[in-house]
Amino acid sequence: MIVTAHLPLLLISVFVPLGTFFTYVAFVNPRDWCHKINLSSVDYAIFDLSPYFFVIVSSVFAICMAYLSFFRSNNSIDNFIVILYGFLLNVCVYAIVYYNYGLISEKGQGFDTISRIPLEYLYFSFQESFIALEVEELIPCDGLSYFINAQKISSVFISVFFVIALSRFKKQIE
Repeated sequence: MIVTAHLPLLLISVFVPLGTFFTYVAFVNPRDWCHKINLSSVDYAIFDLSPYFFVIVSSVFAICMAYLSFFRSNNSIDNFIVILYGFLLNVCVYAIVYYNYGLISEKGQGFDTISRIPLEYLYFSFQESFIALEVEELIPCDGLSYFINAQKISSVFISVFFVIALSRFKKQIE
């Protein structure tokens, strides 16, 4: 009964971030080379700086949404759904940024092969959202170090909210 009442919210929290990622990669082709930041003109600057803005806004939104859910709701299931949404939003937004910059799937002599498989970007982003896990099969391009560190930091905040929600749930059971 409890699960069916929250099923629409759960489905939305899962399918909106994943649907956004797969819609994006359906319309944008992956790069054949690692993207280098170019600020020589306004158009290039807007294109190259927009992922930073997008990542900051979406990370702050996910963290604030999880933070506010704890003050607005004592329902543990709602809190877990909001945390799941924040986590998946975090993973999918960074996967889109990684897709824009490129991940090296094979190092060669004089050339690198950029991954063209969208699921590899999602996998890389999912693995990078956990601090202790590293992806050895995929190598990030040079411009991604800021994004990888920012994803790990925002994931720490989401993990803290998960632990708080878990402790609340444990108190409700007792």
